[in-house]
Amino acid sequence: MPEPIRVGLVGARFAARFHFEGYRRVYGVPVAVVGVTSRSAESREAFARERGIRAFGSFEELCAAVDVVDLCAPGAAHEPLAVEALRRGRHVIIEKPFTGY
Repeated sequence: MPEPIRVGLVGARFAARFHFEGYRRVYGVPVAVVGVTSRSAESREAFARERGIRAFGSFEELCAAVDVVDLCAPGAAHEPLAVEALRRGRHVIIEKPFTGY
């Protein structure tokens, strides 16, 4: 069996919950959510504890440990985080609604 694709979540609230559950339903390709980071230490620690994954203290630490960065942070944070993750050679997933209305 090939090594799993290591995914890290950025953000630990509403969207991250759905994305985490989605990764658990992937079949045919081994995928492992290895950790989460968030600006809120309380949120990231709780999210990680409830799901048995690692809470990373920084975006840089998370990037160093994963193959894919899934941005579940607010939309205003998407561009700088995506650019930095891509600079570090990581794949990036961004879910962005077309409108807020």
